[in-house]
Amino acid sequence: VAPVLQIFLRKAAQRMSGFFGRCSVAVAYKWFGVVLMIAMVVKFKQGLPRSVVCAILVVRTAFMNSPAALTNSVLMDNVPKTERAKWAALESLNMFSWSGSAALGGILVDYRGILFNFCVTAGLQFIATWPLLFLSFFDTRREESIETARSGTREGDGIPSQDENDVDDG
Repeated sequence: VAPVLQIFLRKAAQRMSGFFGRCSVAVAYKWFGVVLMIAMVVKFKQGLPRSVVCAILVVRTAFMNSPAALTNSVLMDNVPKTERAKWAALESLNMFSWSGSAALGGILVDYRGILFNFCVTAGLQFIATWPLLFLSFFDTRREESIETARSGTREGDGIPSQDENDVDDG
């Protein structure tokens, strides 16, 4: 269910990024995911059914994973073309780091329990948004996206946006 929800959230993030900037939208999505993680812990402590907690987890997962294309776009815009392959490889290494994160999470669960682990995760995910928040002040693509939305063409190429290319054959 989370991957299907991510499709819609990614499309919404893409559209919002034209008005608010890629970094700002990514931070907002991530912060909402952190809030949902905390809500998950609170609702579990309140004794709500596990199905409700699981539903919150699914929505939270979708929000946390949806801005990946935006953050990758920001990364590639701020890296020289000659260095992009290195950074893409580093991003692949980042994906591999999930196994180490899972091992550390298991240690935390043994030490203090799953709820403590969720709280630590929420805190670390919040801190991880700070660089994006800083970059949001320098996200120049926001203005380009607004101009593209107004003119109906992609920046610099004079090609009409996809909406203008759609022809009703019926």
